[in-house]
Amino acid sequence: MLLCIFTFTSSSSICRYEKPNLKFLKGYIEFLKEAGVENNSIDIIISNCVVNLSPDKTRVLAGAYAALKEGGEFYFS
Repeated sequence: MLLCIFTFTSSSSICRYEKPNLKFLKGYIEFLKEAGVENNSIDIIISNCVVNLSPDKTRVLAGAYAALKEGGEFYFS
């Protein structure tokens, strides 16, 4: 399963990026920390039909919650 992590940095309101804003990590959605996703490091998580494929949905949701920054959002279908 491929995890796609977006991080945005902008030097102005025009949205010019000072550094790359996309990072790909390979790992299992149940083990986000082991895949390199730190706690309190993600602004938004979008998961399209991935959570339902996991045998341990409780672990997925707990990991997503831990990875989100305060005020972060999690969207899944």
